[in-house]
Amino acid sequence: MRPLRLAALVLVCMLVVAGCVPATTLPPPSPTPAPPTAVPPTPALPTPTPDLIAPVKAWADAINIGDVDAALALITENATWFGCYSCGEGTTGTGKEQVRPGFDDLVGQETKLQVKECQPQGDRVACSLSVVNGCIVAFGAPDGLAAKLVFIYQPDGKVREASFALHQPRKGDYQGFWNLSQAWALENRAEEYAKMTLPSREGASLEVKFCKEYAVSLK
Repeated sequence: MRPLRLAALVLVCMLVVAGCVPATTLPPPSPTPAPPTAVPPTPALPTPTPDLIAPVKAWADAINIGDVDAALALITENATWFGCYSCGEGTTGTGKEQVRPGFDDLVGQETKLQVKECQPQGDRVACSLSVVNGCIVAFGAPDGLAAKLVFIYQPDGKVREASFALHQPRKGDYQGFWNLSQAWALENRAEEYAKMTLPSREGASLEVKFCKEYAVSLK
């Protein structure tokens, strides 16, 4: 066989074989991924407004039931206190153990407090109260006298300054009655009077006893 014819035959066979090979199927193109959805930022929670009135009510409730420890738990370790409820001098203290006698004095006087209205402003709250104690009843005001209580708070919600005082026209008359009752006790109950130490729970109880006995002596 001539070389030319042989080459042509080989070419024909190669074409036939190529036609028998299946065409390679290309995979479909991958879809373009969607861009990630942006996660919205978590909104900051609003800072709760501190409740300045609840501690006032808790303090009044503690005094009303004679729980001085519960009343002291509401104030800071170095809190200051001024209380004027029976006389012009009042009681003062800085730090829990110095404030305790003032709270004991309130309890010893059989004090009952009713919170009427409070006006919070910034870190302080001023509340009007009705106060009744043994001497106030003996004075002739069983429905109580008006008083003002002020709490000033530190950021953790505890009281760093507190003051309590009567504030109405009858305040002067009541203080006059109290002074006369103590003068009467000095003259007529000298031995007991000498044992009275204020501020303290025991001293305040004697104080109330003298107020009641003086009121009876006036009848």
